[in-house]
Amino acid sequence: MNISIDSLKLCQIYLSQKKIDDILAWFQLSMKNFEPIYVHDFMKDGNFHITDGHTRAFIAWKYGIKQIPYIYDESKIVTSEMGQIQYEEDIAWCIDSIFITYQTYQTEYCQNRAITNFGVGDATKCMI
Repeated sequence: MNISIDSLKLCQIYLSQKKIDDILAWFQLSMKNFEPIYVHDFMKDGNFHITDGHTRAFIAWKYGIKQIPYIYDESKIVTSEMGQIQYEEDIAWCIDSIFITYQTYQTEYCQNRAITNFGVGDATKCMI
């Protein structure tokens, strides 16, 4: 199945330049090698947030691709109570943010956050 790239919502505020470079090495406009991105409707309002594949979606968007393949993400990390809490926080960050460099992300979002608010999702987002 495909989804309109313009309808997708984000849960990640940074993109890794290394990942961008890696994807550009294999990306083709034909979408021949493009693995589906994973999405989930966290707010139960019909809006899909990307849970895996932000960088691939960005590259496809940059090259004018209008539709990309997707899989509805029902993994435990997404659907568990802790996963839902983490993704809701990530979604809130994205509403108030723009894409930033990884260095800025490390400094302003990871190192400066209070340890009591640091969760599994934060650790994952702070690693590349």
